Amino acid sequence: MRVIASVQSKRGSSRGLIHYLAHSKIDRNAEPENGRELFNEFTEHLTVRSANNFLKSDCGKGRPSNNELHHLVLSFRREDFQQLGSTDEERQRQVKIVTRFAIGQLEKSIQSKRLAWAGAVHLNTANPHVHIAIQKQYLTKDLQGRSLNKIPRESLPHFEVVDGEKRIIDGILIESAKKKLQELVAERTPSREHANDKQHNRNAPQKHDTIKFQKGDGNIHEREILRRGILAEYQLKFKEEKIAFLIENRESLKFPIRDPEKAITQRVSLSELRQSASTSK
Repeated sequence: MRVIASVQSKRGSSRGLIHYLAHSKIDRNAEPENGRELFNEFTEHLTVRSANNFLKSDCGKGRPSNNELHHLVLSFRREDFQQLGSTDEERQRQVKIVTRFAIGQLEKSIQSKRLAWAGAVHLNTANPHVHIAIQKQYLTKDLQGRSLNKIPRESLPHFEVVDGEKRIIDGILIESAKKKLQELVAERTPSREHANDKQHNRNAPQKHDTIKFQKGDGNIHEREILRRGILAEYQLKFKEEKIAFLIENRESLKFPIRDPEKAITQRVSLSELRQSASTSK
């Protein structure tokens, strides 16, 4: 089974991320015309308004801005999705179970008491996927306020050196999603095939689900291409996020500037430079 986890760049929707999750690019042949069903840890029947209220970090009016939220996507192979039920409605319920489990493991990894999030299952592409909006502000288990400024590296695909070899590690989100996906499929079809799969999983290394590149492997070239492609995709998404952040905060970000007259270096923002220039005129 295969799951892909990715962090999406901020959407420019004027109605916000939650509205995008519920109403963007509806496939009328596979999805409700009036919008997809939103869900979270507690319910499967959120409206856009109630989801926005749930994700707000304060008691103010309006919805949370896109800057307050992370946007994650978990994608599944069509074949795996089909094994989750006999109807799309049943399959979507199972995907929601997978999503809740994966987010729960993310919460544990950052010592969070609970993350505020909402998601929607999308069936408008060849690969069914779930979009998830996560509020960055959260409380730790000892009720300390924290900000999840970025999704931890360990939660997403990344490289690690294991036994002297560089390997692709799926990360917490993919590992937990695959685990729950396999459990749900096995519950539906408790066949010898799944019994063999479980035995294989018990014999396999448990620390990480890794791809190991061995000499003499007939598919070494294809695997190397896949490895480079996955790494390039995530590096590109990281760069896009960084560029978007720089553009959005270009006026307030401070950079070190050398003053030759005073022989000192100070950090100054673009807005401060403009203000100083207008004052000196």
